[in-house]
Amino acid sequence: MKKRLWVFASLAVMLASIGVLLFLALKKPDVAEEAIAATDTPPTTADVRLAAPIYTSGPLSQLPPDEQQLAKAMRDRFGDKLDQPYWRIRVIETLTKMLQKKYPNDWQARLRDLLRQIFPEQAEALLATLEAYDSYSDWLKMSQGKLVYASLEERRKALWDKRVQFFGKDAYVIWEQDLKQEKVEDALRKIDQSGQPVSHKVDSYVKTLATVYGQDSLNPEQSHPVQLMEGFLKLGSVQEDLHRQTPEQQRQVLRELRSKLGLKQDALERLEVLDEQRTQRFSSGESYMAQRAALEKQYQGQTLQLQLNALQNKLFGEGEAQLLRNEEASGYYRYKERQVIGVN
Repeated sequence: MKKRLWVFASLAVMLASIGVLLFLALKKPDVAEEAIAATDTPPTTADVRLAAPIYTSGPLSQLPPDEQQLAKAMRDRFGDKLDQPYWRIRVIETLTKMLQKKYPNDWQARLRDLLRQIFPEQAEALLATLEAYDSYSDWLKMSQGKLVYASLEERRKALWDKRVQFFGKDAYVIWEQDLKQEKVEDALRKIDQSGQPVSHKVDSYVKTLATVYGQDSLNPEQSHPVQLMEGFLKLGSVQEDLHRQTPEQQRQVLRELRSKLGLKQDALERLEVLDEQRTQRFSSGESYMAQRAALEKQYQGQTLQLQLNALQNKLFGEGEAQLLRNEEASGYYRYKERQVIGVN
């Protein structure tokens, strides 16, 4: 079972890597993708007039008007960036998305033709990147269900070996975000095992983020503070420390972490109100589980369910109680689990 989990985890990471990297790197709407979206809609008379040919000579003049518009958007968006392997993959991903929808039977050949037509000066580099991209994708598909890793380190090594095999040194540029995430994950494991007081663990984590990602990681407008906080707060040793503390000590630790990740006073206060609500909910949950156990000793069948329904409605309100019943019907009992302080 453990080996199967390694396989599943490794393949999930591998399949998601390029897509996640591309998503994180782009903050603004993609002009080229907007042009793609326009090609997915059957043209009206007005659309035909708008989609007039852009090019009257050269290879691009042979394309349909909508693909000429796409070509212009692609050149405007990516034309001066294709010396970077990341952006070459971005072009391949963008064109593939459109062509698979529009030409499901021969999109591969059309992709190569379009790369040559839209970017003739960079066609050689784009086609070489495409060959590596296809080889890597084929390897991922072929290895699904067959690769077994004994450890995280073994999985990482196998993955990077293949990336470097197909992309050379460009792999470290394409998967730069993966490298950074691995550094943070390694630091979290060390922090978890360090035996330091929780306040020292906060300092170590914040320093790691600043070192790996730069000062933007401590600016909520440039980072994802909720995810950054959860990565730290879900550490087993951190939760053990928090559960041993008084509510006031917990509040101080959470405020220190959130402040050092750049959250301002108003955000800190909102989160502290949310913390109180979460604590009250879990307190009700503990009471519910104790009373539920008592009811299960007294009643059975439909009578038991009616008693449980009444208890759930009383403690949580009808809306929340119905969600709770739905979860329990599927076999999940949320209040059997210990609260993750600062998270839920």
